[in-house]
Parts: sequence; structure tokens; C-alpha cells
Amino acid sequence: MAIWWFAVGVGALTKLLQPPPSRVNETGNWQNPERLTAADFRVATLDDDPDSAAVVRALGKPDSIVRSEIMGGEADLADWYYRDAFVTFTNGSFFGIRLRSPRLATKRGLRVGDPVRRVRQLYGVPSDTTDGEWMYPDPSRHDFLHTISILTERGTVRSIYLGWTID
Repeated sequence: MAIWWFAVGVGALTKLLQPPPSRVNETGNWQNPERLTAADFRVATLDDDPDSAAVVRALGKPDSIVRSEIMGGEADLADWYYRDAFVTFTNGSFFGIRLRSPRLATKRGLRVGDPVRRVRQLYGVPSDTTDGEWMYPDPSRHDFLHTISILTERGTVRSIYLGWTID
């Protein structure tokens, strides 16, 4: 009887450790994750280019707003701070969102606090990993300015940025 329980336990553990079926091909090997699409830049109900009213509908009113200028006053930044994220607007247009807690997730399900192996499972090999920042540029653009940037530290996701970068 003890051998039967041991076999059941090993079988259950083996099944638990298997990757989700959508990530395994017919030969049992891991598949490469799909390329990024516009949908991958969505967070909560926000699309990739929300206006300020859409941000308020999705996240509520910000806890605080910090305004600054860059490029010698050519661009005005407004950072809207929330408990779990901050949203940046440049000259009144959406620039990006940085997730700072596990409460919010990317479209593929990545959350702050996840291990880096989950990043690889969901997004594949990054284009760059300088200083622990894993970069996944939008493949529909060739300027590398539209990205998902995942800051890692000691094998754990610390923050996730989805949006534009300044060249």
C-alpha cells in the first residue's frame, strides 16, 4: 500500500512540475514564446496608448503627480504615482507604465516578484540584459524605442516597464 501512495505522489509531483500544455509541443519540448504583439503592451484595461481619462478609469486618481522637463525644456514629463505602478506622460501623451508590485500583471501574466525563469518562459531570450534589465523590443518597430523592460535583481523580477524609451 505504501508503494502505491508513493507512486501516486510521484505521479502528481511530476504532473505539477510539467510546463503548461500551451508551452509544450507534440514532442514534449519547450516552445519558444510567441513574438511580442501590440496586445503584450496592455496592462489591466489600458491599451498601449491610453489618454489620461483611460488611466484614471483603470487605476483611479493618482496618489501624486510629479512634473519635470527634459531635453532643455523641449518635453514636459508628468509621472503619475500609484501604490502599485507609475504612469508617465510626455507632452500630454502616454509614454509608459512601470509595475512596482505583484498586484498588476502583464498580458502574459508576469508579475513583480516572479523568478527570472518565468520571464524566460513567457518572453524568451531578451535582446539585452545590461545591469539586470532584460529588454524585449517591439518587433514591429526597428528603432528599439518601444519595449518591455524587466528589471531583475538576484533572480527575481523587481519592476516591469511597458512603453517608450528616449533615445
